Amino acid sequence: MQYFVTLIEEYVMYEVIQNQWIQFKAQLVRIQLFEELVDLHNNYLNTILSRCFLRGTVKDSQSESYLGEEKRLQSTLNLIFSQVFKLNHLIKEYGITICSAEEAETDIETITKHFKETSMALYTAVRNMAYKGQHQELFLKLDFNRFFAKQFPQRMQIK
Repeated sequence: MQYFVTLIEEYVMYEVIQNQWIQFKAQLVRIQLFEELVDLHNNYLNTILSRCFLRGTVKDSQSESYLGEEKRLQSTLNLIFSQVFKLNHLIKEYGITICSAEEAETDIETITKHFKETSMALYTAVRNMAYKGQHQELFLKLDFNRFFAKQFPQRMQIK
């Protein structure tokens, strides 16, 4: 889970916000009217929201397909973060005794199982979108050093 949370944080900070900020600053020199500044800023914010899966976007002629994939991706991310929050709650509840608490063992196993299944679904969705030219940076980060391919070797064959 730590790997996943760190990966998403890095993706958002460097691939989304920092890149958009560089583009925003580069375009600022061409601004002459206040309305242009407002439009530039709104585009900056909308792009960040879209690339962070917080808003569906429409691209090219496959707009319905793209929106469906984006919504599935957003839903999968929500499921993953719900597992992270459940584990966080268990850690807060049991503290340092979490490893020896028999009551927590079943919950930890369930969270682990769901997290693995959902992260595999996320990997598959991002991989499929990357093959179509979308979210390629996230795909590269997700499978850096073939992390998922090593975790789920029997499922990695592309069909």
